[in-house]
Amino acid sequence: MKEILLAQVLPPLLDMAVVTVIAAFCALFQRWTGIQIDAKHKDALQSALSNGAKLLLLPGGTLDDAIDYVSRSVPDALKRFDLNTRDDIQTFLEPHILTLQAATGRELISSNPIRADPK
Repeated sequence: MKEILLAQVLPPLLDMAVVTVIAAFCALFQRWTGIQIDAKHKDALQSALSNGAKLLLLPGGTLDDAIDYVSRSVPDALKRFDLNTRDDIQTFLEPHILTLQAATGRELISSNPIRADPK
C-alpha cells in the first residue's frame, strides 16, 4: 500500500506543488515590476510637469510651450495614466505653475488664465 501511494499519488502532488510555487512567484514578480513601472512613469511625469512649468519663466514662454514640452518628454507616462488631451495635461500642470507663481511673485500666465478650481 505504501509503495502504491509513493509511486502513483506522490508524483502528481509534487508536480502540482511545483506548478503552484512557480505561478505564485510569477504573480509576485509581475506585481512588483508593475509597481516599479508605475513609479518610474509617475516620477518622469512629475519631472516633466515641473520643467514644463519652468518654461513659463523664460521670456516668451507660453502655456502651449509647457504642454508641448510635457507631451514630447513623457509620451509613455501620459499614455499609461490616460492623459490624452491638452486639457488633461494642463490640469496636471496647474499646481506646478501656481507653485512657481507663489515662489517668484510673478504672474506667469496672463493670456490663458488657469482655472481656479481644477477638475
